[in-house]
Amino acid sequence: MKDAAVKGNAALWAAVARFNAPRAEDFAPESLPEESAALLRAGTLARLEASRAGRALVRAWLLRHWGAEPGFADFADERRRLALLGRDVLRRLALVYGGCLYAREAALCVRREEAAALRALLGEHYAYVLSRGRLLVMRGSEYFSAFKKNLPLPERMAGAGFHALRLCLAFWPADLFRLASCRLPAELRPAAKAASGGRVKPAEAALAELVWTDVKKLLLVEVAPQWQACFA
Repeated sequence: MKDAAVKGNAALWAAVARFNAPRAEDFAPESLPEESAALLRAGTLARLEASRAGRALVRAWLLRHWGAEPGFADFADERRRLALLGRDVLRRLALVYGGCLYAREAALCVRREEAAALRALLGEHYAYVLSRGRLLVMRGSEYFSAFKKNLPLPERMAGAGFHALRLCLAFWPADLFRLASCRLPAELRPAAKAASGGRVKPAEAALAELVWTDVKKLLLVEVAPQWQACFA
C-alpha cells in the first residue's frame, strides 16, 4: 500500500522524493537551534549545498537536530500529503479556510479599517472568501460557530483555520511528524511535538473527517490547484 499509492502517481512520487531530500531553504530558522538557525539565515548552508555531497551533508546535519531520517513513503492517507505542501501553502490554506468559516461575519465588516484587516489576512483570496468560499465549508461553519468568539475576527479566522489543520495532522504517524515538523508553519509545530502517532479519539475522528473534506476542496479549488495531481 505504501508504494502503490505513490508509484502509480508520477506527480506524487516526485513530491515525495522532494520531501525526502529537503534543502536548507525548506527549514524554518526558528525551528532550529540557534547555531543552525544563524548559519541558515547567513546563507552559509545554502552555499554548502552547491555540490551534491554538500546537499547531503547539510540535509543530514539539519535532520539530526530532529532525530529524523529521510525515507518516509506511506502517503496512502491523503491527509499525510499536507506534509508535502510547504510552509507558505499550509499557512495560506489555514487562513483561507478560517476566512471561509466566518465569511458571513466578514461580509458585515463595512468599516474601512475592518475591511483592511481582513484583506491583509486573506490577501489575493479576499474576494473568493466573501463570495464562493463560504459555500465550500457549510458543515465546518456549524462546528466552528462557537470557536473563540471573544477574539477579533481576523484572529478568530486564523485560530480556527490552524485548529482545523491540526485536526488533519492528528492522523500523521510519529515518524512523519519528526521529518516534517521543522518545515511546518510555527502555528502547527506544537501539534507535531504532541503527536499521538496517528491515534485519534473516536469522538474527534468524525469531526476530523468532515474538516478534511472541506480543507481538501479548498486547497485544490482555490489555494493551490497546482497540487491537484498529487491528490488524484
